Amino acid sequence: HWNLSTSQLSSEYFDGYGWSEVVPDGYGLAYMIKKESFHINVVCNIANEFGRNAEHLRHCLKEAASDIRVMLEADLLARTAKPKL
Repeated sequence: HWNLSTSQLSSEYFDGYGWSEVVPDGYGLAYMIKKESFHINVVCNIANEFGRNAEHLRHCLKEAASDIRVMLEADLLARTAKPKL
């Protein structure tokens, strides 16, 4: 029983794609990592009680991706900063 079915496709030539849940009470999650963006697609059957949580899952994934971006940008800045003499 796969509650979470995921798939990833990364290419600068695709604008997006979809993925679906494989069980009625599950989620389908597709993601695409590009040079300048990160695309997340969350799908679930809103007719069941679990469907109400799709927006919350999307929000949490977006927030986590944003936190990771801030952390990586800070690290990149620290690595590329030139010492002042």
